[in-house]
Amino acid sequence: MIHKKIVVCMVLDIVSDYAAGFLKSAIRISKGLDKESFKVIFLSAKQKFPKKESYIDGMKVYRFASLKILRTNGKVHLAFPSSKEIDKIIEKEEVDIVHIQTPYYLCYQAMNIAKKRNIPIVVTSHTQPENILLNTLKMNKIFFVNILYNILIRMYNKSDLIICVSNFGKNLLKKRKIRSKIKVISNGISLSEFKPRSTYSFDKKFQINHKKNKFILYLGRLMEEKNIEVLIDCMNEVTAKLPNARLLIAGEGYKENSLKKRVEKLRLSHYVKFLGFLPEKELPLAFASCNVFVLPSLIELQGLVLLEAMACGKPIIVSNSLDSASRYLVKNNGFLFNPHNSHDLANKIIKILSDDELRAKMGKKSLKLIKNHDINFVIREHEKIYRNLLSIKIK
Repeated sequence: MIHKKIVVCMVLDIVSDYAAGFLKSAIRISKGLDKESFKVIFLSAKQKFPKKESYIDGMKVYRFASLKILRTNGKVHLAFPSSKEIDKIIEKEEVDIVHIQTPYYLCYQAMNIAKKRNIPIVVTSHTQPENILLNTLKMNKIFFVNILYNILIRMYNKSDLIICVSNFGKNLLKKRKIRSKIKVISNGISLSEFKPRSTYSFDKKFQINHKKNKFILYLGRLMEEKNIEVLIDCMNEVTAKLPNARLLIAGEGYKENSLKKRVEKLRLSHYVKFLGFLPEKELPLAFASCNVFVLPSLIELQGLVLLEAMACGKPIIVSNSLDSASRYLVKNNGFLFNPHNSHDLANKIIKILSDDELRAKMGKKSLKLIKNHDINFVIREHEKIYRNLLSIKIK
């Protein structure tokens, strides 16, 4: 007798050319689910793909008409399907679990349909309203933040379970009187993929010379909440003390041109290199190639890039922003700095780059801490959640 696989419908309103953490996490978890017991389909936006259906690593993706999101250079699209389209797919695929990854129109419709069909709903909370406001209206006013949180909470309260990627994210929702049950599970990291390794091919491609220089890396979207200006601004002070220090900025976003102009204005072109967008296969090499990783973000619910850097055995320097969970990943494996103080950041970078013993000690600590974020554990936890919710529904 052939038993039916549990069909999980991953719903992501947004499709993006940027290496968005929520997208990477959803794909990694989906790929790792036990293939004998689970089947995964995706609902997402149609971007430059001509077909309504496509595949990611053998998993079917249903794509819907979409609109470009402002201030993303046309690289981020938001889906706007009809409820009938979604309902037809959920019925056709015999979906057992609906897993929401983003809190916008497509996910809202998918949740309503799941409710009508008595299908369990899981939500992973990747979204902070503060982030949305910074990147659209360039504001972080309490009034608008509260409005967005109220909308978010009403939506999340329709779920059977909310997964938060950090305790920080869980506390944010609890302050807003969330009713649904919450479980904290890290985004997770593949320790077989991200690890200390030889970076010869990467170094050759980007002309990185480890014998002559020491390298600071930022990798992520070039957007407002990432606060990359403070990292650029500190480089004159860093290079005055350490002339062999170099800053690598990997990623893309609407702030790319303004950041490059800032580098030119500060006469830092010799010391700062923009690597552009890196394909997934080059990410472990980028982290392994640097001497220290810096995340100056003002807003993060976890900081997947920090997990990736730690898995490669790197010390980390992180913004001590009250709106960011990333600061909780610093535990004797790096430093925190004032997000609005380039002098403070410069001092922390100089301290790590000028002390080989300290750098090695912090790198070893990162390798020890990252074991708690193994993607295999994260995947097994998701499998348990899906099975448990289905057993409750059956009862």
